Amino acid sequence: MTHSGEPSYGTDCPPWCTRKHAPVDHLEDRRHRGEATTVIGAAAVTDGSTLAPRPRAAEIVVQRFQDAGDARSWIAIQEAEQACHGLVVSAETALALSEALARAAA
Repeated sequence: MTHSGEPSYGTDCPPWCTRKHAPVDHLEDRRHRGEATTVIGAAAVTDGSTLAPRPRAAEIVVQRFQDAGDARSWIAIQEAEQACHGLVVSAETALALSEALARAAA
């Protein structure tokens, strides 16, 4: 069941799902979504001639999602303004990536 009491495509919502589902949702919209977290920071693009990073301000959005009927959940890491630039990894990979990032930044 969803948060509104409507059926969510034959499966219950995971406890982390914050999306309001409706029976009329388009097939492609049948996705559970967790709360989005935005990190304000810096990202960089590589200069084509020097290969040096060119930093710029960025809003990076992290959000968990799971398609209805899929047993696996995913973590999307994308720039708010450029959602096509990002990374989608499994929840298990996100945990391993978090540890690797912490080691690299230390």
